[in-house]
Formats: sequence, C-alpha cells, structure tokens
Amino acid sequence: MLKTFIIDSESGGAGKDVVARTLADLYLYGWSEDYLPMPAPNVVVFDDERGRISGPGGYQLGGRLIGVHTACLESAAGWSRFGDILEGYIHLAKDEEIRVIFPLPSQASHRAFGDHLALASDILAASNALPLWVLTTASASVEALRSRIRDMPSIFAQGLAVKNLIFGHPDQFINWDRSAERASLVEMGEWGEMEFPELCGDLKQFLPRYKSLDVIERYGQLSLGHRMVFSCWRRAAWEGLALLEILGNCRSLLVHRRLPLCALPKRRSGYGTAAQDSRIHEPVP
Repeated sequence: MLKTFIIDSESGGAGKDVVARTLADLYLYGWSEDYLPMPAPNVVVFDDERGRISGPGGYQLGGRLIGVHTACLESAAGWSRFGDILEGYIHLAKDEEIRVIFPLPSQASHRAFGDHLALASDILAASNALPLWVLTTASASVEALRSRIRDMPSIFAQGLAVKNLIFGHPDQFINWDRSAERASLVEMGEWGEMEFPELCGDLKQFLPRYKSLDVIERYGQLSLGHRMVFSCWRRAAWEGLALLEILGNCRSLLVHRRLPLCALPKRRSGYGTAAQDSRIHEPVP
C-alpha cells in the first residue's frame, strides 16, 4: 500500500522541514513491531535542491530509503513529472508498504495548488495523499487551511493537524482550537491532531547542521544529559506522528481519533533502530 504524506502550512518558518525529517526518522529508525505492529515500510523522500532532508548529514539512499527525488510543482509540467515518479511507486506498492514524504516548499505551495488544482487533486488522489498541516498560533494558519479545504475538499477530507509547540504552549493555539475547521475536521470529521514537541534551546543548534535525527543522537557529540533530552524529544515526536498509520488504515476515525497517545502500542525497550532491509533499490526513474 502507498501513502503519500504532503506536509504543508500557511508560510515559511512553520516547521515543515523538521516535521518531515522526524517523519522520515520514525519510518527509518523508530519502527518496531512493538511500536506499530506491521512490517516496516520502505520510504521515498521528495527534497529540493538545497537538500533539506537528504543533503550532507541527512538521510541517504539505501536500505529502506528506496528513493530520493526533487520536484517543482509550479507548472503543469512539474506536476506531470511528479505523477510520473509516483507511478513507479504505485506499482511497487501493490506488493509492499511504501511511504512517500514530501514537505512542500513554502514559497511555491500557493502557486502549486492555486494554478493547477484539478491536476494536483487527481495526482494526489491517485497516490493516496494525506496532508499534514503544521499549525502556528497565528490566525493565518487556520485561514490558509480553510482555503486548502475549499479548493481540494476530497484530498483534505482526512489528515493530521500538527500543533508546533515551538510557537507556544498548547493552550495558546486558540485560533485553531476555537475554529470551525477544528470542529468539523477533528471533532466531527476524520482528522487526527498531535502536539509536536519543542526541542530545548541548547539542542536546536544541531538541527540546521544535521538533517538526520539519528546522526544527531549518535554522532552529534552530545553530553549525557543532552542525549537523554534529545532521545525523549525524538520519541515524543514519533508517538504523535504514529497517528498517521491509524489515519491511513481506516476511513473512519470517529472512535480511533480520540485514542490517547498512551493507548498506542509501545516499544518494550530503547528506541531500537529497525533492522535494515537487505535489498537496496535503485530509485525509480
């Protein structure tokens, strides 16, 4: 089965890159049978020329990371190429689990959807797309999501709202908590919701330097205290993002979406790097 995670927000600086990197980290390193009871999927990442996920110090092609691609969605030709790449993985996903991770470039997201809505909707529907909307405390964050829902109602019928706590305490997301969108999507609809934890100030310096969270924890020369803090932050982020597997596996969340995170299966010990698949796939052309 193929699931395509489109990570979106109203503007740059909302935290899409960190959410995308943490999502890749969950599927590549945080997976275990105790944590989410299913075979570990293969992963495909869409990056940009700057290498926000797969650049130096980032996630490298090989093992279960079977594809790293770039995509520019500001034209019909760009959407066509994106669809052609996904087609290869759609065929592979008939026999195995594949997760595609694509953080939308902030400056291009409006043009990507605004000018090519019909084409975008068709391609995203064919690739079983699930949006992750990264929320800030600003009203513009909710307004932009409202616009997406209006333009692509079928794609945004199910997704995950991510409160990025770098912007404040959970209680400070008043614009979202009191919005009609939250009431219709989370309370009455098929959206999940998570709080993406804030990383303490001393450790934030490592995020621009290393793209892979596993590299930070293993080779970032962290002190014992910092390593423990980083490991706890990493696991907390994994637990919230693990809701995506509930979202992708059942069409109605009227019961499941209210499960507390503590109700999800937990690992028995450590964060356990998942065993690497011995197959190394060439990226789909």
